[in-house]
Amino acid sequence: YDLCDAYINPHRLGGGSAIIYAMASGLPALSTNYGDAAEAVKNMPVLSDYDALIDTAIRLASDTEEHKRYQVLVANEASRLTSRKPLVDRIMAEFETFAQSHEAQQKPVA
Repeated sequence: YDLCDAYINPHRLGGGSAIIYAMASGLPALSTNYGDAAEAVKNMPVLSDYDALIDTAIRLASDTEEHKRYQVLVANEASRLTSRKPLVDRIMAEFETFAQSHEAQQKPVA
């Protein structure tokens, strides 16, 4: 990733982690909203097809400010995608729901 200026994800299933690694490395990551990479780019500008992806890649290569803007976008998304807090929060909420349900089942009926 250190040798690259951007990461382009082709249409494929699998590879969802590769785009996240690229984003975490600060690379502008480009992908259509398809396959496993769709989760990684869901808050990024929509690239509906390869033509849009190519246009964006050319713009990033020729416009330093646009490249920097994309780097900020991917840094924010990489932070979201690599954070364990949402997962832990969800696990804890499910545990609380289970505990409350189990507690209700254990109370004797009068």
